[in-house]
Amino acid sequence: MADVVYVRALKLLSRRDYFVEELRGRLLEAFPDDEDGVASTVERLKSDKYLDDFRTLASYVRFRANSGYGAYYIRDKLRQKGVEVGAKDIDELIIREGIDEDAIMRQAAKKYLSVHKGKDKGALFRTAMNYMTYRGFARDKSVNILKGEVFER
Repeated sequence: MADVVYVRALKLLSRRDYFVEELRGRLLEAFPDDEDGVASTVERLKSDKYLDDFRTLASYVRFRANSGYGAYYIRDKLRQKGVEVGAKDIDELIIREGIDEDAIMRQAAKKYLSVHKGKDKGALFRTAMNYMTYRGFARDKSVNILKGEVFER
């Protein structure tokens, strides 16, 4: 039965990377009566380097950051997946991966502001701050970027 679990795991990993606990959960859903087979499969995948939480984390952070999300949003999504990591760790990973978070923030702000034209500047600033906070960007950086975008128009 362990071979069937292993094949299923490889099929899942062929589509995308999984965190260890995420894959373990998926396999236990598919094979609830074979906890030993799931455990041995996960260990085998880790030793064969098919399953690597750090590589998956880097890939996930890169994808989410390049999709216009900040460290706080990414951290919350990771927690939902059962991965505990701090926003500072994500910030460090963003820097290490060479992602320009300021450019991503400016792009998100410009996108929001281009859609919400015509409001007075105070209301626009408040709603844009809410948007930037929802996207997971730090408030202090968001304030600086939005001041430049809203009040220098």
